[in-house]
Amino acid sequence: MAHSRPLLAAALIASSSLTMAAPAQAGPTTTKAKVVADAWTATIKKQLDPKTSVIGRDLRTTAQNLAALVAPVADPGCAAQVTTKPFAPWNDHADYVPVPNSGFEQGLDQWIPSGRVSLRADNNPFFISGSATDATSTVLAPGASIASASFCGGLAYPTIRMMSRSADGKPASAAVTVRYTGRDGLIGALPLGTITASSDWKPTEITLTASGVPLLTGTKLGVTITAVKGSIAVDDVYVDPFRRQ
Repeated sequence: MAHSRPLLAAALIASSSLTMAAPAQAGPTTTKAKVVADAWTATIKKQLDPKTSVIGRDLRTTAQNLAALVAPVADPGCAAQVTTKPFAPWNDHADYVPVPNSGFEQGLDQWIPSGRVSLRADNNPFFISGSATDATSTVLAPGASIASASFCGGLAYPTIRMMSRSADGKPASAAVTVRYTGRDGLIGALPLGTITASSDWKPTEITLTASGVPLLTGTKLGVTITAVKGSIAVDDVYVDPFRRQ
């Protein structure tokens, strides 16, 4: 683009100089000013033409990239997911899908632990996954975290919810962060807020995934849960692909 900007600058300076030098009267000078204006217009058009200018090609590429970001390519696997209403007993009748190994029945497979993370034979008693054989949850000590594998996300997946309880009977809380991969391939993260837990198993607050903040999320997201206060037990992590309220 380095060669285009000097050309634009030179044309602008030349046209400005000629225009300022021309007396404000009719006749040959008016014709001269028109010629300068026409030349300036032609120069601008040439500089913005994708076939003749780096600027033009850049503009075209930018427009294509923006179109791709606003309308990311749909993932057929995401569209084929089967939804359930796991939180209906708490008057949340939205459809949800589980994140990979949502209930930790395969241990910490599909999750990356950091700090003191352990598995416990203490499934939430509501069996919201629909499987009465579920028997496991995970416990995060203060400062510990777990990061999920990527799951279907983006603009159509605005909320996330899970079951939690305090692991030691004292009030506990955890920070929830969403991870996303932009079209540029770079991984970013956004804090979603804090979930709280008491001594009994309960659904957490409905947490927005903030997927609409960066319009670059494509169709994949990830979630990281970090214990902030006390030890917190987590089970059955779900994302809502259709919530519209």
